[in-house]
Amino acid sequence: MPDIQLAGFLLIAFWFYLDTGEPGRDRWWTSIALNLAFFLALFSKEPAVAFPVIAVFYEHFLRADRNVTSWKIKLKRYASLFVLTGFYLGARLMLIGGLVPKLQRPRLSWPSALLSAVSLFGQYMNKLVLPVKLKMFYEFQATTSPLNPVFLVGLAWMLAILSLCWFLWNRNRVLILPILWMVATLAPALNARWMPGNAFAERYAYVPSIGFCIVLGAGLIALWDTREVRYHHSARLALATLVMVAASCSAFWIVKRNAVWHDDVTFFGEAVRQSPNNANLHSDLGFAYWVVRNTNAAIEEWHISVALDPDNFWALNNMGMANNAEEHYEEAILELRHAVKLRPEFAAAHMNLADAFRGLRRNMEAESEYQAAIDSSPLDYDTHNRFAIFYRDTGRIDEARKQYLLSFAAEPNAEALDGLGDLAIGDGQTGLAEGYFVQAVGMDSYDHHAHYKLVGIYAASGRSAQALREFELGQQTDVGTDPLSKEAKAIADKLKSAK
Repeated sequence: MPDIQLAGFLLIAFWFYLDTGEPGRDRWWTSIALNLAFFLALFSKEPAVAFPVIAVFYEHFLRADRNVTSWKIKLKRYASLFVLTGFYLGARLMLIGGLVPKLQRPRLSWPSALLSAVSLFGQYMNKLVLPVKLKMFYEFQATTSPLNPVFLVGLAWMLAILSLCWFLWNRNRVLILPILWMVATLAPALNARWMPGNAFAERYAYVPSIGFCIVLGAGLIALWDTREVRYHHSARLALATLVMVAASCSAFWIVKRNAVWHDDVTFFGEAVRQSPNNANLHSDLGFAYWVVRNTNAAIEEWHISVALDPDNFWALNNMGMANNAEEHYEEAILELRHAVKLRPEFAAAHMNLADAFRGLRRNMEAESEYQAAIDSSPLDYDTHNRFAIFYRDTGRIDEARKQYLLSFAAEPNAEALDGLGDLAIGDGQTGLAEGYFVQAVGMDSYDHHAHYKLVGIYAASGRSAQALREFELGQQTDVGTDPLSKEAKAIADKLKSAK
């Protein structure tokens, strides 16, 4: 999970940052470890960009040697963090054309976005303080007025945090650091213009909760050490009991909630129960049913999704996929054309539309849709593989080989190697095919297609023991759906009878 990775790498980076400039702790590799951890944090999730700001605050306002250290040394300690951040932001600009691939709410005005940011901040603080009624999906309502109660709650939280920082400045300034951690790592999730459908999500509070828990722990320790509690046994007992009860209740609800994550059907079923009018959740539940082969339940959920939102391209794509499976190609084309019209860059919808055209032998239109899918997702190996199968089945072997090679270049995968091996056999290049299939089973030992193909290759070259070995391996992984199993079994039986 990216949030857990981000938390781990940021904490490691901060650990090494604390070591920089400290006698006996700052070793030759400390800076390398710091920057490596921060680099990994950056490519885990976007809130990592807040770390240089946290480092600057620590360096100039908290570090013990801040008053005797020159600004040049301070700059040297955190300069590399800003360089890496600049590299990361530049890479995003070059690869996806902006800080985010696409504005999710372009119609949301900037004034409303700013008001909504304050409202979202209040909602996150409420969840951190009282994490109850947890949900997978929260409906986003843009804030358009500063008199909105949700905005006022967020504003009250901001003023309370500023007041706490002012109170701590001359008393225990170091506690401002976890407060800054909490606010800074949460800030990127407050811009609703670039956040996805669920602008508010519990997972975005995971890294900020580190800072919140530190502040909460410090507050409990301070309360424990007050005169009123320190010298009254009953007060200490009451405080300890309160903390233990809260921790026990939290543990109980966590264990209870874990059951929701048992499988996708249970998870999305609970999400739909909580948000019955959410079209996306019905679409997700439908796909969960589809994966476990409950086709009727899947189609029912997709119909509900489209009834709630006729422009839900996820559900339209899934319905098209289901109609393709039933060979209802005309119906599939209507649904899939609607999906790609709504989201032209939706590669999966282009692929399913291509399959529908292919089912009707409209090969020119199918090729166009396959190419559109490639253009939308050039690094998706499965898209290249399916395009290659289309070319292979239409007799365009060289183009099929090219797509398999592009697939393997995008991401090494056994399917592409199987395809290349099949093409090599068709060209009479048995030795080349053997190399592909051996590489495929080395990459995926469950690749029964490659095992069965190797049975024929080894048998034809007199390597009976190896052929029988590959047949046994294929049988261990094949659930009886591979059409090659009959041919491989016939070869194996012939080899056994010849012994």
